[in-house]
Amino acid sequence: MKRLAMMLGLGWMLALAVDGCTDRKSVPGKDCLVNTDCDSPFSCSFGKCHATCREARDCAPGQDCVRGADGNVCLLVPESTCGLNSDCPAGLFCAKDLQCRAQCEAPVDCATPTQQCVLPDKVCAEPDDIDNGMLKPPVGGGTGTGGGAGTSGAGGSAGSAGTTGSAGSAGSAGTTGRGGTTGTAGSAGGTGGGGQTIVLPCDGVEPTANDTHAQATPLVIGDTVQGCVEAAADHDFYQLTVPADAAGGILKIAITEVGAFRGDATLYSSSDFAELKSSTAGTNAQSLFFYVATTPGASYQLEMAAWSPPSTLPASRYTVRATYTALPDPTEPNDTRFDAKTITVGTPVMGYLFAGYASANVASFDDYYKVTLAAGSATVNLDIVPSNLSTQIWLYDPTGEMLKSDSTSTLGSGLTITSPVTAGDHWVRVSLWNGVSTQVGNTMAVPDNFTRPYRFTVTQ
Repeated sequence: MKRLAMMLGLGWMLALAVDGCTDRKSVPGKDCLVNTDCDSPFSCSFGKCHATCREARDCAPGQDCVRGADGNVCLLVPESTCGLNSDCPAGLFCAKDLQCRAQCEAPVDCATPTQQCVLPDKVCAEPDDIDNGMLKPPVGGGTGTGGGAGTSGAGGSAGSAGTTGSAGSAGSAGTTGRGGTTGTAGSAGGTGGGGQTIVLPCDGVEPTANDTHAQATPLVIGDTVQGCVEAAADHDFYQLTVPADAAGGILKIAITEVGAFRGDATLYSSSDFAELKSSTAGTNAQSLFFYVATTPGASYQLEMAAWSPPSTLPASRYTVRATYTALPDPTEPNDTRFDAKTITVGTPVMGYLFAGYASANVASFDDYYKVTLAAGSATVNLDIVPSNLSTQIWLYDPTGEMLKSDSTSTLGSGLTITSPVTAGDHWVRVSLWNGVSTQVGNTMAVPDNFTRPYRFTVTQ
């Protein structure tokens, strides 16, 4: 018996050992909304499960440690390469080495102690990615001399980068340039191309005045413009237009490499010249930043000047660059009951509580959905909400009469409503309980509702 017990004990330990050795370790890259959607120890960022990191060595080869929604994560290889900002996860920027990177003003903004804040894009990079203080060129070619969307920024036959550009022979990825001989942007390069560096004169005399709204200089998204405050009283205006994506998007503007003066910048909507946000530097040479939620195809103006300068201020440089990321919301447009998105019972629905500016007033946050219900009872469960919003939900009957609603003032809190229903088409409405003032700001970090969708399910 004793020998049998020992054999049984050894067998039990062996089974445990085998089970431990064969236990499958979950793989990063699974779709997610919150951390609990991922197997431990992974966390949810950019809509995928990622490994967490504190140093570069915590990540697998080919992965960079970046700041995600809930801490540092190892960016997946498919998320890392890019040709445009829209190729990168929300909040990251397509740098000159065609890698998605976090933007920065100083090394403290970067994810790891070894990362540096690299010029001219002001992005975070590890020492292995840097050569002589700048990003190493991408494999297969440099950034070229022609820039982004053709010689004038509008695309077309002039090509984007020439034969030594940054990506492929026909506009993708390769050894002969991102645009090759036929250009990357083609006829639509004005809003989606960019990538050029434009150096404006800085000798105390403006060759072309841009001191008023009416004189605004066109600024192509993705271009880098080295501007100049020519004198103490000089004001520079720029106008830019975002793509007409159905859900709108996120526009970011960075004013960096500021000379020996305090910058004073203002962001306007072009339709009515309403001031959306202003920012004044606290010290000389301080960078300024903006983000704004945009509506499809909207235009904006940026004003740059010196704050309370001496009358003897010499001509002084600054650099301005605008980037844009489309909002990945396939349910838009659905701001009214007539535009309601059709959904089905039992299927989780994800959308963004996001509203952009086309004028002084922000657009509607309302999202409408149409669902066909059987007679009986129906429940609407809103279980994921961005951490900076408080929400309200409604259920309407086939005639448009409200059956049930509920709201909460608690930020990030979910809601559930249940109501008797008749057979037929009903409508669900998701919106804000309290308004928000964070759809425009003067940082590069955007609010949670810009990158985190809500989720709800209708059940019977």
